[in-house]
Amino acid sequence: MKTTLYTLFFCLILALGSCKPESPVDPENPSISLAKTDDKPNPLPMPGVPSALLPIVIAGQPNAPGFVNGPGQVARFNQPLGIFVNLDGSILVADYANQSIRKIISNNSVSTLVKADDVVLDVAALNNGTVGIITDSEIEFYKNGVFRQPFYECFHCTLTGIDKDPRGTFFWYTDSESAGLNTIQSYVSSITENLTTPQPSKGITNTYSSSISVSSKINKFFTTENGLFTCTQSGSVSEILPNVPFAGLQAVVTNKDNTKLYIADGRDIKLITRCPTCPTLLTKLVSNVDASGLALSNSEKVLYFTSAKHHTVSKINL
Repeated sequence: MKTTLYTLFFCLILALGSCKPESPVDPENPSISLAKTDDKPNPLPMPGVPSALLPIVIAGQPNAPGFVNGPGQVARFNQPLGIFVNLDGSILVADYANQSIRKIISNNSVSTLVKADDVVLDVAALNNGTVGIITDSEIEFYKNGVFRQPFYECFHCTLTGIDKDPRGTFFWYTDSESAGLNTIQSYVSSITENLTTPQPSKGITNTYSSSISVSSKINKFFTTENGLFTCTQSGSVSEILPNVPFAGLQAVVTNKDNTKLYIADGRDIKLITRCPTCPTLLTKLVSNVDASGLALSNSEKVLYFTSAKHHTVSKINL
């Protein structure tokens, strides 16, 4: 009898020792574990990120390029760059090397919205569903995935970024035009579906622009490799944090009231906090994520970013 009791007790101890609580999951993507309860740390969705603001890959697999539609972790991208959030919360991604605009819906499923004839750098969409994309030398318009005229061709300039106006009826974009051997003029310009001639605003010289973001106050923010600028409704341009040595600006996105600017600088994502009566503050959100494009959710509670280096689309819950 004692032998039987000892045996049962020993089996019970073994059973309890082998049971471990399940890892919590991301409520917006249950397939991704956030942490483990054992002694071994769970590999981060984006390896090597020492931050409390944990980036979570929502589509693609790190360092696994390809061209596959399907559920988030099954899908594959090839050097995704620009990213844009639609009014309905769906996400558009400029999949550079696949020459495509990909669409991510709420369950992180990926489909191909547009197949272009050239590499694509950036994407935005108007409220009526018209999608504007930046290729190597053109701005192209698509409606329901179908190419439509007009488009803007730029043979002597470099087109880089595009965003919709807050009213959702036309686009703002950046371009850099070579005006001489050593002079480059960067412009913030507007264009509509029915206008083939761009309407330039004032620009800056001797530098290439790289991205643009427009706020609800119709202020335009755009980056060059080493500088961040704002362009007001009147067309005046001024530099933000002119004395800060940036590591290489890739993208910028602003919240609706211009008080927060998120920038992809070097390998890091940083936050610039602004207000009329306080100093402008620069803080680092996450390190070593190699972000290429940035977009805020409509609620401004989630920051989405692409990584051309890692071939992924990720999010940070703010």
